[in-house]
Amino acid sequence: MAQKIDRQGYGVALGLILPLIGVYVYYLVAPFHITFHTFLIEVGEMKLTSKVLSLGVLANLIGFLIVYGLKWDRFARGIILATLIYAAIILVFRFLV
Repeated sequence: MAQKIDRQGYGVALGLILPLIGVYVYYLVAPFHITFHTFLIEVGEMKLTSKVLSLGVLANLIGFLIVYGLKWDRFARGIILATLIYAAIILVFRFLV
């Protein structure tokens, strides 16, 4: 069963989803008294997208440590690949937008 789960594609998928969940958790933990939709709009208007995404990508660290501890190396490699994709997106937001 573990061999079936240990796929790089699953790691990429999880690595692309976890930062979005991380941003939502940041919204829930921080004392914002606005809706999530308004929060996203405000982040974009204040040019903080790269900073908020960077915080969200920290969720990939947790996912990576879990799957690496389970010895699912291909899965962990997929999470790293997704993190590199997010790094490119963050650089675009930081310097070009």
